[in-house]
Amino acid sequence: APRNRAADYIEQAAASPRITPMRESQTPEEAPQQKSGAGVKVSVLIVSYNQERYIEQAVRSALMQKTTFDVEIIVSDDCSTDGTQDILRRLQAEHPGKLRVFFNEKNVGMHLNYRQSFARCRGQYMAILEGDDYWTSPKKLQKQVEFLDSHPECILCFHDVMVFVEGAGIETPYRPPQKEITGF
Repeated sequence: APRNRAADYIEQAAASPRITPMRESQTPEEAPQQKSGAGVKVSVLIVSYNQERYIEQAVRSALMQKTTFDVEIIVSDDCSTDGTQDILRRLQAEHPGKLRVFFNEKNVGMHLNYRQSFARCRGQYMAILEGDDYWTSPKKLQKQVEFLDSHPECILCFHDVMVFVEGAGIETPYRPPQKEITGF
C-alpha cells in the first residue's frame, strides 16, 4: 500500500506522550472494519470546537463527495460545550460506517487536536476541512486525487475559495497570487 505523504509527521504525533484519551463514537461491531483502513485513498480530516452552527454543513459536504476510490471522514471534536457533539452523533447515526467521530474528554486545544487527528488518518492523501467551512463541488476530491496521482512531484494541491464575512453578507472570491505559490 502507498505510504501516506505525511507519514513521518503522523508517526511522530502517534508516538507523542502528550496525546490525551479520546473516545471514538462507534459500536464494537464497526471497530475491526473501520480500524483496518485497507484501500483508503483519502482521509478527510475535520476538527471542531463549538461549531454548532456550521458543523453539519461541513460534514455533509464531505459526505456528498463522488469518488471512484474509498474515502474516510474523521471528525475530532475538542470537547465542545454547545450542541456540536449532538449534531455529530446524529450524523454518525444517519451515516453508519461513513464517519469516524472522536470526542476529546477534555479540551486539548487546536494544535493537539489536529496532531491527534492526523495520527488517525489512514489514507494515502489527507484533505483538511475546517468545521466551519464546507465544500461546494461533489467532485472536489476526485479532481484533486486525479491531479496528485498524475503529478507525483507534487505534495499538495488546493483551489480557489469563497470567503464569506458573517454578519456583513459579503462573499468574495479568493485566489492566491501566482507569486505566492512558486519557488518551492
